Amino acid sequence: MQEVTLPLTILLTLITAICSVAAAWALTKRTVEAAKETADAANKKAADLERQLAEFKIEAAKRFATDETLAGVRSEVVEAINRLADRLDRVIEGRRRWFS
Repeated sequence: MQEVTLPLTILLTLITAICSVAAAWALTKRTVEAAKETADAANKKAADLERQLAEFKIEAAKRFATDETLAGVRSEVVEAINRLADRLDRVIEGRRRWFS
């Protein structure tokens, strides 16, 4: 009887080991596939964010140029107003002299 029991124990141990290895391999394969899917999704999201950032940079550059242009125009308008104020002051001074 012992001759049959020992090989049966060894056979069961081998079957258990083989099943364990197969289960570990299947689980690892499933985990790797899930990780690949996650990595693909992350890469797609990163590409979308990169595209959005590039679009934002272009829009920001356009707005910066517009703001810079507006600052220049503002400066010109202020200078023109100051020149008009100087002229008006001279006109007022001239009239004061005329009526004095």
